This record gives sequence, structure tokens and C-alpha cells, in this order.
Amino acid sequence: LGNLMTASPLLLLFEDLQWSDEASLDFILYLVHRSAGQPLCLLLTYRTDEPSPVLDHWLAHLDRERLAQEFKLTPLAPHAVATMVRAILGQPLGPDVIHALYTVTEGNPFFVEEILKSMLLSGVLVRTEKGWEYHAQPGEAHIPRSIQAVVHQRAESLTPTGRQTLEVASAIGRSFPFSFLQALSGLDEQ
Repeated sequence: LGNLMTASPLLLLFEDLQWSDEASLDFILYLVHRSAGQPLCLLLTYRTDEPSPVLDHWLAHLDRERLAQEFKLTPLAPHAVATMVRAILGQPLGPDVIHALYTVTEGNPFFVEEILKSMLLSGVLVRTEKGWEYHAQPGEAHIPRSIQAVVHQRAESLTPTGRQTLEVASAIGRSFPFSFLQALSGLDEQ
């Protein structure tokens, strides 16, 4: 990292710190102290709705040393959801669809994107010559109510081997080497 910083300014992104262990957070703190005065910007993200006493203690340490500036991100407003959808699709969606999307996602950009993908994959949202059309029966929203529903919907579209591999991966845990999954599943790399 030191060599990279001497060549040009460097941006490092560490996401989902709420899941970090103490050793990882200590490394980031070491990096902060070691790179003082260097052209380095660290961008650290974490969720406040997933409590982590280790992270809370670590953040308090950063605050005491005045080593960080915090930016709290709020959910998107309905018009911002419409802007995001228009940026993704290249065209706007009707206000009823945007309202339903906003209601389900509560303005969470990640959820907006995932629900939108689900709508495209399921064929509820279809591109035609006239633009995007929302195909649902009267009174049916066809917008999954949660990310869990999106994951379930995507899992259903997998082959039996794909579903079996997904089940093995979910039993292993959050992260693991690919070779470990391959050994447990008994499948080749393809």
C-alpha cells in the first residue's frame, strides 16, 4: 500500500464493518496511523441496524482521536427512487410502480436495485417498443415484499445442482474459499 500511495493518491473501501472481527479493525486502525500525511482516503461503511459492540468500541476510539468524519446516509425519498430506477432502466416507470417499489424498499438503494432485478427476472417488468411495461394482474403487486423473497425467487430459478450448491454454501457460512465449497459439494469448477 505504501508503494501505491507514493505513485498516486489511493482510495480504499472497506464495506460492512459491522461484520468485522477485532483483528481486521485493528489492521484498519494501524493503516490509519501508519499512513498519516499520505495521499490515502479510507471509506468505511457499516450498518447501524446490526449492533456490534466491537465496532462500537472501535468507532469510539476513532472519534476520540478525531481520525474520522461520519456521514449518515438516510433512505432515498420517493423522487430519488424514481431517479435511481430511471438511471438503471434508461426510462422512467409509472408513479404507481414507483410508489409500490418505495413502499416495499423503504428507500433503501440496495433493496431498490435487488427488487428491480427481481421484477425483470420474473418478467413482471418487460421492455417493449413503447418503453417499460409493468405486467401484473389487477390487484397484484408482484413486487417481492423482502430481500428474502427475492433470494428465494432467484434460488427457485436455479438448476437442481445450483440449488444444492447454494444450500451447501449457505451452511458453510458468510465467506469461504471456493476450493472448500468445491470439495464439500464434490463438483468440478464448472
